[in-house]
Amino acid sequence: MGSNKKKTMWQYYIIPGAGIALFIFAFLSLRNTLRFLKKAEKATATVTSLRIDDSDGEVYIPLFTFRTRNNVEYTSGRH
Repeated sequence: MGSNKKKTMWQYYIIPGAGIALFIFAFLSLRNTLRFLKKAEKATATVTSLRIDDSDGEVYIPLFTFRTRNNVEYTSGRH
């Protein structure tokens, strides 16, 4: 009975091992997100119009307009 207990003990290391692997993945993901946010350009957008889509009932889709630092104007939204 003692040798059977040693054979199944490796199964108890799977959960902590998976937890450590997921923690490392979460840490790397957080680090990449913080790097992106540090380099990202902030812009204030204005809703210029609302489009109505009737494919799944009545859904309003906003169209945004914003300017970058280079004074280039972009319009974003589902066209």
